[in-house]
Amino acid sequence: MNTKKYKLASICTKVLMTAVLLFVWSPVVASARSVLPEGITVGDTFYPGYGSPIGKVQRVKGEVVAVHSHAAEQGFRLRPGMMLYKGDTLFTMKKGKVRFRMNDGSILSLASGTKLVLNKSVYEKKKKSRSSFLDMAFGKARFLVVKLINFKHSEFKVKTPTAVCGVRGSDYVIEASEQVSVFIALETTSIEVSGNKDPKAKPVVLNEYEMSKVYAGGYPSEPVKLTPEEIKRVKEQFISVNPDESEPEADEVQADTGTETGGKTVAMSDVHVLVPEDALVKMPNDFEVGDVEKDDIGKTVRQSGITEERSIISQTTLIEQFNEDDEWPDGFPGSPD
Repeated sequence: MNTKKYKLASICTKVLMTAVLLFVWSPVVASARSVLPEGITVGDTFYPGYGSPIGKVQRVKGEVVAVHSHAAEQGFRLRPGMMLYKGDTLFTMKKGKVRFRMNDGSILSLASGTKLVLNKSVYEKKKKSRSSFLDMAFGKARFLVVKLINFKHSEFKVKTPTAVCGVRGSDYVIEASEQVSVFIALETTSIEVSGNKDPKAKPVVLNEYEMSKVYAGGYPSEPVKLTPEEIKRVKEQFISVNPDESEPEADEVQADTGTETGGKTVAMSDVHVLVPEDALVKMPNDFEVGDVEKDDIGKTVRQSGITEERSIISQTTLIEQFNEDDEWPDGFPGSPD
């Protein structure tokens, strides 16, 4: 009798979790007004951020806006080929999607109605060090994180309003909101999920095709296996993260066509940026940009706080040196064990 009750309870739990999945992963109904904070002016002119780029946009559908941390009231529409910088916040509008590549080779794909902050991404191949921290306020994202073999220090963490996810190399999906976050491990993947309530508690480990959810103030639920149909439905909401699928589809935004209103992308070599005095640092001799081409970075910059316009060092010399003793970005809980 007890065995029958246990089986019935197990079936009910799986049915409930499936219902939650279907609800959470229903198409997002969002608009530019609801996703983008008030007071932000959006244009088509690209301006690089401070320091060296940490990523590069590969594919774009619909409207996707990026905002630099030093210019919180000025956004620009993303186009393939544009660079991303530390502190950038990305917003995907209604029907907007984007795929970009990080400096360590990892590929991220954001669905419509998503806000993601690139808090930190440091990749130093010769020092065998990778440290990435992302903050996902709401929306849906897929992460294809490169597994770095024999690296002394390798962290890739994503924080949501209710949880934090840590990986070393995986293909997984996160859906985030203020109330609940859903984590899904895809092919040959294992990820660790901890609730923000007690980051030091033992994390829940998700393996291939398993899902867990974390409500605000709670702990991760036990893993539930998803069906192939459910996994397919989840993947369909994103631009593919397959590195071999680089050709844009017919409805994607092209690098040289700009927006629907006829805007045009500004060439990197023609762009200037205001750089404060304390942002100018010496580039290490062994520094490598990785997959981001140095020639794509603006060759001249304009220094802020001066009355006479003059050229200073090239932006390739603006690089944040990573120290493993650096503190984590504000708001990030402890690392899962």
